[in-house]
This record gives sequence, structure tokens and C-alpha cells, in this order.
Amino acid sequence: MSSLAVKLVAWNATANPTRSAVTAVSAYKDGVACGHADGTIWLYDLELAGDNHADPQASDPSLYPKCMLSAHQSPVAVIKASEISAPSAEGREATLISVSEDGDVVVWSSADGRCISRVRTRLPGIRPTSVCVQAVDYQSAAEDLVFVAGEGPAAYVLSYPSLELVYEWRLPHAEWITAQVVRKRRDHFRSELVTCTTDGKMRIWSYDEFALAQHDVFARGSGSGSNDGSPEQRQRGDTDSPKVTPAAESRSASVDGDDDSGAEPDQAQFSLDAEFAALGEAQAISELVINPYNDDEFLAVSAQTVRLFASRDSELHELLRWRPQRSTEAQFAGAGFLAKSDIVFWDTAGAVFSVCTQFSVEGGSAGMHTARLHAASSGAVATALSRAGQRDVLVSYASGRQHTLAVVLPVPLSSVSGSANRPHVAPADARSGPRNWLGQTTPFAMNGLWTEWLGDVSTEPAVTSALVLRSGRVAVGYADGAVRIVSQAALVGGHGDGADAARLGGHTGAITALHEPDAAGGLLLSASKDLTLRIWDAATGECVFVLPTQSAPAVRLVGAGGALVLGVGADNATTLVSASALERVHVTAAYHAAPERLTVGAGGEAALLYADGSRRQFALGPQAAAVSVALAAPRAGGAWLGAGVLGAAAALALDVDVEQLQAAVARAAGDGATADEMRALAARPAVGAARAVLAQLCAWGVSAELDGVKRDAFGLRAPARPLALALSSRRADAHTALFPGRGGGGASWCVSSQLNAQRMLAILVLARGVLQGKCLHVLVEWRRCSSAKRGNERRAVEVINFYVGRLP
Repeated sequence: MSSLAVKLVAWNATANPTRSAVTAVSAYKDGVACGHADGTIWLYDLELAGDNHADPQASDPSLYPKCMLSAHQSPVAVIKASEISAPSAEGREATLISVSEDGDVVVWSSADGRCISRVRTRLPGIRPTSVCVQAVDYQSAAEDLVFVAGEGPAAYVLSYPSLELVYEWRLPHAEWITAQVVRKRRDHFRSELVTCTTDGKMRIWSYDEFALAQHDVFARGSGSGSNDGSPEQRQRGDTDSPKVTPAAESRSASVDGDDDSGAEPDQAQFSLDAEFAALGEAQAISELVINPYNDDEFLAVSAQTVRLFASRDSELHELLRWRPQRSTEAQFAGAGFLAKSDIVFWDTAGAVFSVCTQFSVEGGSAGMHTARLHAASSGAVATALSRAGQRDVLVSYASGRQHTLAVVLPVPLSSVSGSANRPHVAPADARSGPRNWLGQTTPFAMNGLWTEWLGDVSTEPAVTSALVLRSGRVAVGYADGAVRIVSQAALVGGHGDGADAARLGGHTGAITALHEPDAAGGLLLSASKDLTLRIWDAATGECVFVLPTQSAPAVRLVGAGGALVLGVGADNATTLVSASALERVHVTAAYHAAPERLTVGAGGEAALLYADGSRRQFALGPQAAAVSVALAAPRAGGAWLGAGVLGAAAALALDVDVEQLQAAVARAAGDGATADEMRALAARPAVGAARAVLAQLCAWGVSAELDGVKRDAFGLRAPARPLALALSSRRADAHTALFPGRGGGGASWCVSSQLNAQRMLAILVLARGVLQGKCLHVLVEWRRCSSAKRGNERRAVEVINFYVGRLP
């Protein structure tokens, strides 16, 4: 695929995220991120009417879905908002760090949702529960550091944002780390890592962040940034001082740092400065939060207690302690600072508590004010307090029968009149009222909102498979067992798909794979969850033959030379069929390892090679052609179009190679084509598809005058189906699908500088190809310009400039 390519996604109502529980939430500048149990992450735009920073209560928040991020294969455990250096006017780019339960770590851009980086291999041996970021001095050439810890015998340090895993910390104790936080020491020569473990102990480790970061740079430069190692090596511990070594060197470095060869020992290590005994209760500390206004203070949250500590000179002092006001099954889940003396903490049932340390009494509940964000039977609740731009935002998501997202713009108690031991009286100009001390709380009923948001989105069944045929048409398989064959232009633009679409019906289960055999012209194979393979005449839509599969549906159909097609089942059973002879040639039983390659010799002897190194041999007969085929999922694509399914959204994803499409248009239409000839050529597949793609890339509804120019001068038609832009990182195997733009079309254009630039360049290239006839000049009045003849290239540039002037 060339460098200029765009991805379009045809959404449907099955992408509703309220079908999956939310496991992690975070607020960031202008938005909210929600991680789900199915591994997807949804970003929502959070808009405040008036954007009144001086008085946040004077704004009514509004919420709208922005995009879906797809990379993780297990529930999202942690989402953390952060920033990285970027070549922009601000010099920083807002990012999100997401960590799943299987140890997968991904960095996303919160501006457009694109994947910035992903850890090469999942962190082994732990179930992550805690993530913290260490900012390295800006004068250093090294990247920042990310610490990941959780349920397991090791903790990991990654470079940020590249996520190169270069340090593996083998814990010197058997207990898991339940919470961690980093801070700069007062002398500014070293940093401190504060950890809590399952036995209730708290430890303070000091380390040299510059030594770690510089070692990180050298390790990546020498190619030691891999994290492969045996479980025995990863679980090896030391009863003395813990040692941090590069992951690739940890297999040969001694645990205590001694080296018989006389080499200088690694200076990048953690030193135990202080250790404090059990904190007086059985529950372990689940979260540590540094006071951003005074880094000597931090909060320690456990199931039944929230403590405020001060750490000075390697000594730990407990300042205040809070317990639940009444007996309840809910447990404390997190906490945060609103101001220097104001603290907010919350429990697993959606109750929020606020205190002002100036008036609080140790060991009691005096000064504690309570508010409930969700009903008692709301189900699982995920809550987080984050700094979003210039304000603090508290977000809480309840995943019960009715999904509810509560957004709170909290107000510090110290800024409101009244005593700490009685309800506060809100200012006269505040909307919260005298009983709502927390600030403005806006609940969003997500089930109803998603029904409203998806009103203009197709309600057709979920797409489960797609294939671009050699004829240029596209076969799409659905969850209801149907297969539709449509033209490329109809698929992109949505016009005329009822007239030229062929519907293949017969399967009773979702379509799992599609394939067009090499030497069986006009035939199409489809596999389904009904445990059958069907052979179709793609031209007439007639089912030619039905063949059974093995004990599980075929999830891959791979050509094996000529008319042979190998179906690989979900249980790794295989079915080899002949599309020309309409019969099963050979079957193999289920196996624990996946088949990776099929080889057929000149004499018909065949062998299946599996991932564990084993092989199964069988004979096909001398008529079989000699081939060697890799059984990885093939890319379903044509010359300029690739089709597939986008992750958990079950939506149709189209990869459009703009340069290849423009070249196909140039071959169909000569440079001197007249206007009438160009209109006649619109029936050609390439030209019609190029017009449909160009219409999708142009935003509609921004300006009625501009829409008229696109219709009258360009001959474009507004798309009949809502397709959204998407981003994919093939290296990281991560995908981002933007939600279809809001009414008016403006929001679908203003995404980010990088995505907008790519989109504008694609419009320019396609416009030059579709509108290249030299005689195609029209008289228009547009943007205060007098009537004049305009060249096509100049007109395309002015269309782009129109959008550029409306970018944020």
C-alpha cells in the first residue's frame, strides 16, 4: 500500500458500547475515556457551554462519542492521562496510557485516538493494577519512564512514549505490589518510588532517574529492549537489595550486582530507604496519591480506611484517617486532591466523600460530606478524578442494567462558606444549591444517549467478514448468515446498492470467512457458524453445493493452489475442499496448536506444519499442484481497496489507496476528456468509486453554498450512508474508528492536525483525478468571488482552504 491511504468505516448499531461493562475511566482535556471489559476504549468529547473556567458550575456539560480504540484482547485495567513532547505550538501532546489485564500497554493520542506506540510483547507474569509516570528532565536525551506493577513477582519500567521494555525489577519480597507512586526527592539528586504490598507494608525506594533513563537509551540502541525470558528467570528474586537490570541482560547479570569478570556493576538500582510495618488492618493499600500542592503528603486508600500521610526524612507520619460513616458493604476505591487542603474519595458503590483537612478530626467522620452519584443497584462502578485542562473533573461510570456516566466539576470545600461540621451554604450564584456541596453533577443515561446517537447509523446486522473479489465487487458477510455482493461505489457512497446488490441466503449462522478460489472462475466460498461451507455462483447468487466442516466453524479460508481451499477451524481442525470437484478432499481433527503452513509436493504428498513444530502428512494424488502456503489470515484486498472487519465494533472497514485509485481513474479517462465524456465515465467502476470516496472525504453541511459547488461543479452526491474516518497501525495492530460526525458536518472534519492534513491531501489527489478534464470549467460565485472560469486543480485547493479556515 502506498503512503497516501485512508481508512473508512461503515458503522452499524451493533457498535453500542453499553453492551459491555466499563472497567476503567479517566478524564482528559476536553474528554472522557472509558475502558471496557471487551478490551475496547471509547473516547467521548466533553463540552462545557461557555467554557467558564472561573466558575465551572456556570457551564452545562454535554457529551458525545468521539472514537473507538481497538487493540487490547482482555479487559482494560488502567487508563491514565499524560503528555508527551510534540512538534506543536504548545510543545506537548495529550496522550492516554491504557493497560489491560494480560499485560498489554498502549499509548494513544487523545486528540484523534491514533495509536502512538505499543509494547512489543505483553508484560509477563503480572496482572497490572497500577501505572505511574516519571518525567525525566527536559534537558536529557532520554525518554520519560513508566512504572507498571500488579499481581505478580515483578514490576516493569518502560520508556515513554516508545514503550520499549528495558528494565525488569525482580521484587525482593514475595508479596505483590498493590499501589505505587513516584516523586522527586527534596535534594533533587534522586527520585523516590513509594510502594505498598499485599501484607500492608509500605516501602520507600530511592533511585537515580537519569541513570535509569540513560541506561534505557543505551539499551535500546544496542537492541536489548526485548522482554523474552523464561518464567524461572523472571521469578528469580533476591533477599537483599533489589536490582534493576535491562531485560535482555537480566538473564546473565547476578542478582546482587556482583560480577566476577571485574566489570563495573550496574548503577541503575533501587535502594530501600525506609520500610514501615503493617498499617493496622488486613486490607492492603489499593491506591497511593501524591498531593500535587505538597509532595511530602500522600493519600493511602484501603478497603475500609483512607489515610493522609506525611513523609519526611525517611519517616512516615499519619496525619488523618477517615472511615465510612456507617456500616456498608461498599469499599473505598480511590481518592484525590482538589486543593491543598481538600480531599475527595469514593467507594465501589458510587458514593463520593469530600473533606477539608483544615477542619477534619483524626479517626472520625467530622467534616466528611457524602454524595451519591449512582443508585444503590447500579452494578459495577468505575470512578476517577483527573486533571482535565485547567480544571479537576470527577467521572464515574456505572455498568448495571442501565449504564450511567456521571460527570462532576467539583468545588473545594475550603472555597465554599460554612463550617466543616455542618452542610455548606453554596454561593448565591452557584447552581449546586445549599445541599449539593460537591459541585455541578451531570448524569448521562448512556443507554438512551446511544439510541439517540445511533439514530442515523445503519441498523443492519454486524459485519463479520469481507472480501474484495477479482471483479472489483465486494462480498460482505453478516452476523445473520447473509452474504451481499455490492459494487465498490455503492459500498462507499450508499447509492444504488439495492439495484445492483446480490444477496446470498442460506446460512443459519454468522459468516466467519469468505474466499474466492484461484482456478474456479466465478465461484465464492463462505464459512459459517452453522458448521457448513457453501460454494456460490457469485454472478447469479445461486448456491452450488454445501459441505460440512469439522467440530468448529472455519475462521480462515486459504487458497491451496488451483481450486483447492483449506478451511481452518476455531479448534485448529482443517477441511480441504475442491471448489471445482465440489467435494471434501481431506480433513484433520482438532489440535492444540494452530496450523501455520500447508505444503504439497510434486507427487501429491501433502503436509500440515503446526506452531509447535509437529506435522501431519497425507496424500492428495498426482493431480494436485505443488504449493507451499502460509496459513496466516490473508489480507482481503484488491488493487486500491481492502476490506475487513474492525474489531469489537463489528463494522465494515475499507482501506482506500488514494494513489492507486487516482491511477485507475487516469487510465479510464484521458487528460483531454470533455465534461460530457467525464459524466459518461461516472459509470466506470474506478471513476464512480473515486467520486464516492471524494464525497465521503468532503464534509457536508458546513456550508450550503459549498455543498452547491460540490454538487453542481464537481457532480458529487452527499453520501447516503454514514462512513467515518479511521486510523490503523499495522505495526502495532491497533485501530481507531472515529464516530460518524454530528449533524452539520463540522465535527467530522475538525479532528486533529495530522488527520486533517492526510484528509486534505487525499481530497486534492482524488479531485485532480476525477475532475481532470481540461474542458470541465464552470461559472460559479463562491466566497465573495466574481464569476470566473476556474481550473479544476485550483478549485480543489480552494475547497481545501475553505475547510482549513474552519479548523480549531
